[in-house]
Amino acid sequence: MFQYIGAAVSLVALIAALYGGYKWGAHDLEITKAQLQELRDKEGLIKKSNDDFQKQLKTELEAQAKDHEAKMTDLKQRDDKEMAALQAAKSQAEKNATAFRNQAGSAAGRIATLQGQLKNSVSVDEKARLQKDLAAAIADRDTALARAGGEDCLRLPVPAESVKSLNLAARR
Repeated sequence: MFQYIGAAVSLVALIAALYGGYKWGAHDLEITKAQLQELRDKEGLIKKSNDDFQKQLKTELEAQAKDHEAKMTDLKQRDDKEMAALQAAKSQAEKNATAFRNQAGSAAGRIATLQGQLKNSVSVDEKARLQKDLAAAIADRDTALARAGGEDCLRLPVPAESVKSLNLAARR
């Protein structure tokens, strides 16, 4: 009978140990599940925060891209206007240079005619008038050639160093 009592006590001790281990393990499992749920909640908050940040960043980048595009369009329009104005000025300078060269050619023809008349003239008054006309024709030719040269200068590109020095001089 003592034998049965020892076996029963051992059985009760074994059952108590199993139950205690189960409860202790189950308690740790509950703590672990609670920690896991807390981590999942934090993960959800972090993911939501990250998504919100990405949306905000995307919106800001799109706004910056639109602003940049608007500025680039404005710069291109201004550049196109300036280019058209420069082309018009260059074209006008070419027309003016051609007109001045034509004037110089006309004056050269008049000079040749006056020189021929001066050689054939006999009268002193006529020679004086022809010399006066010849001087005026030479002055007209020289003026026209100088103006054509000036118009040619307007068509030439200006070296970058000259532009820098002109800009520095203009600031003073």
